[in-house]
Amino acid sequence: MDEMPKWMLAQDILIKAKNEIILEAIDSLHNEIKEKRLEVNGHTIKLPDKSSDIEMDMLVIGNILGQEEEIKKKYVEFMKSIEDKKTESPEIIERINELKKFLMAVTGIHILMNYAKVIDAWVLDFAEVMKIDDAAMIIAETAKRNVERIDTMEFMVKNRTFLKSDALNENEGEILKNAFEMCR
Repeated sequence: MDEMPKWMLAQDILIKAKNEIILEAIDSLHNEIKEKRLEVNGHTIKLPDKSSDIEMDMLVIGNILGQEEEIKKKYVEFMKSIEDKKTESPEIIERINELKKFLMAVTGIHILMNYAKVIDAWVLDFAEVMKIDDAAMIIAETAKRNVERIDTMEFMVKNRTFLKSDALNENEGEILKNAFEMCR
């Protein structure tokens, strides 16, 4: 059996990484729902061949990201109204803390989904370096074209949650770490 071409291995590594990043964003969404900082209401039409929990989660994430600026604006307005009233009751303090946690989650989801978008564009560049016979070199050479790619790769090799996941096997993880080292 022939060995997989290195560009395909590199692409497979990044696609697996992207999927894990998206799952991390979805986990964050589920945590916000569980903690009751986010409530999801509404109805969607389910098509038998197009429905899945992940698609529904992605729809909610898309809506949150589409409203991110409005969410932040409302937070600032709320904080200003609290300052104007000079109220520091335990309920208000708890509400402020919950809003801060929610804003951090929204920001985290935004960052994760941006990483996923970076990977989408990144793998397209592999067609230009198909002749390189080293998956780490392919990842590194294409990463060097855009600082966001290097930031995304740094997240992947340094994030404990990502590293603990089973997204990449040991060999794939080493390839990614080697690629990151080549970019330093």
